[in-house]
Amino acid sequence: MRGIKKEVWKGLAAIALAVLTLTLMASPVAESYAGKINTALGISTTRIVNQ
Repeated sequence: MRGIKKEVWKGLAAIALAVLTLTLMASPVAESYAGKINTALGISTTRIVNQ
């Protein structure tokens, strides 16, 4: 039973590492294409506020 818990933790750590790596690699790409992504999703991330 102890070996199974160890394998589960190793699997969870591998998944967490993969998600972290994917996030670190995709963030700069998402930032550089933010305008195109926002247009494709039909959203706006900026708002002009008149005072």
